[in-house]
Amino acid sequence: MTTFEQFQASRREVDDVEAATNGDYPTDGKRAGFVYLDGFVIERTATGFYLVIENQQFENAELAPLEREMFDFYRAVNAAAPLPISVATIGDKIKLARAFGELVQAELRPFQFREMCDANKAEPENSGVCHSHDYFDANMIMLEAFKATFGREPAFMENPDHAADLELWNDAWAIAKAADFFA
Repeated sequence: MTTFEQFQASRREVDDVEAATNGDYPTDGKRAGFVYLDGFVIERTATGFYLVIENQQFENAELAPLEREMFDFYRAVNAAAPLPISVATIGDKIKLARAFGELVQAELRPFQFREMCDANKAEPENSGVCHSHDYFDANMIMLEAFKATFGREPAFMENPDHAADLELWNDAWAIAKAADFFA
């Protein structure tokens, strides 16, 4: 597992976080900041640094506390489902997780969405259960998100031995679930 020091060592300072993440971190203009593991971003602001995780925003004059917040999130997601960076980038997984989360939110009424998230949180750590299936065929929603994100069907639909897209699918699902579908 990646250590905090390794996570920090992956930091790249960039002038445009959106360009550096190939659009996976959209901004309303060119923003400088830091990119970690090719997908996690901390923006530089006039007064310090800015970080968004799930539906929470963090600001701090110091970089290290925000790196710790981001690393803790990364570690929680990584514990739920290892993210093999060599197969698909973290950015690809986050992009798919976001698309999936948006579609899941659109399928449910607000009270159903809260019930689903609460039921997921009640599951044991590292549980493979996702209560989105209690409300609809979540695999079809993920398939829709996958096609919208990558412009194709996952390769494992034609070839069950194609593990890379299956890992991408499962990792994005784990990220979305860990982020209460607000990745």
